Amino acid sequence: MLTENQLILVKIEQFEGTDPTPTTSANFLAVSNVAIRPNLTYHDPAAQDGSLSPRPGVLGQKYMEISFDHEIQVDNTNKTIPPCDALLQACGWDDNEESTTDGKYYPASPRGLKCTRLAFDAGAAEIAVAATLVGEDSGASATVRAVTQQTNTGWGGTTTGVVYVDNITRTPGLADQTTGTGQSDLTMGGTYTGTANTTFLINIDLAAATDTFKWNQDGGSWTEGVTVTGAAQTLADGVTVTFGATTGHTLSDEWTVTCNDTYENNENLQVSSATKAVMNGTQWVPSVTIWAYQEDILWKITGAKGNVVFNWNSGQVATGSFSMTGLYPGKPTDSTLPTTWTDSGDAPLVAMGGTLAFGSDSPCIEGITFGLHNTITPRVCLGATHATEGISITNRAPEITINPEVALAASEDWWTPLEAVSQTAFSYGLTNSTVDVDLSAPKCEIAGITPGNRNGTDIYDVTLRPIRSSGSAGDDEIYLQFKATV
Repeated sequence: MLTENQLILVKIEQFEGTDPTPTTSANFLAVSNVAIRPNLTYHDPAAQDGSLSPRPGVLGQKYMEISFDHEIQVDNTNKTIPPCDALLQACGWDDNEESTTDGKYYPASPRGLKCTRLAFDAGAAEIAVAATLVGEDSGASATVRAVTQQTNTGWGGTTTGVVYVDNITRTPGLADQTTGTGQSDLTMGGTYTGTANTTFLINIDLAAATDTFKWNQDGGSWTEGVTVTGAAQTLADGVTVTFGATTGHTLSDEWTVTCNDTYENNENLQVSSATKAVMNGTQWVPSVTIWAYQEDILWKITGAKGNVVFNWNSGQVATGSFSMTGLYPGKPTDSTLPTTWTDSGDAPLVAMGGTLAFGSDSPCIEGITFGLHNTITPRVCLGATHATEGISITNRAPEITINPEVALAASEDWWTPLEAVSQTAFSYGLTNSTVDVDLSAPKCEIAGITPGNRNGTDIYDVTLRPIRSSGSAGDDEIYLQFKATV
């Protein structure tokens, strides 16, 4: 089989880890240098039995890794969307922070500090921008900033889509009666003021002419003998409980209530008490399915998330090197390499010209390398197939490296801001006759300088650390913007 006969299809998943069946007409991505690596843990039994011969081994945790390079392009009809959009999102670059059409990709947020992505797949009514979504189980609530409809025009039946929400706040979730068969008339209220996820238990400890209840928080000591008043009664941290009646409950009836800072997977998103939709995953970073053809052999990798490192070198085609981690699909299958596909990409952009700035300076550099440098963690789970429940991004360490020519400090001073740990804006714009791709990091600290040389010219290898704006909650330390120029 020929290495040249490779083809990649990529599609965002509505259900994390579930193959949405990418197509050659909509999900083709032009890539090179593809490397597929099944990550299989082989266990060599440690038992000792008086023999030097090894015992038969067994396989443990399994997951997949795949990497490839992609030449930076924009869509040939929509100049604000690159063909690698799905992969950028799966690498923690959120495409919907400020609007649905500005082409900006910011670092994604796990707590709604700027914008969180939620996928849905069923419901009873259309959702609108500015509506408030409340998770019945988690109690997390937020305002809808944008709606991306995948099918149809509203919520209902088999409608699927994505909503983007901002600034998640914690309110008590739905009171779930987990024990007892008495009347279930408990409702929760207030706004949770704590700083971590919490769970309340409410239990009827006396069934009489006027009932009483006890409660605890996160398994702590019980507060007992609280008279049911029928009005809102405060528990702790701003959370209240209201019973619909003061009597008629059954001894030991118990309710569980959670207050979470994110939505729970597969819970109801409640627009109102009568309008609910089923969410199929809190995907602040969505996962993707990748179909990777090695000629007539096909790997189907689901639940993939990862990293992209951009390399923009002078006079060269600008590239992004993707490294993705996903669920293990089992062995590959025989499948005929597609003979037709639709490439939505415009001509690749070349890194030359444009405008580069570090503060008020425009240093002469050979290239820029940058990325979010996410920490990728396979979620280990005893009950999961192959011991891997999914893939998580648990942290990031954004970084930009440049290599300016050495100049007099009077014209380009790198050492003073390094020693002062001061903050300087950095930006560069790739451009051709029709589009720009702009990189911007409004506040960078110099994290390191290493003297070197390039073809007989002295240079500095400079590491920049983008940091969040001091006037915001974060997720604004760096962004990419794809935009048309004509």
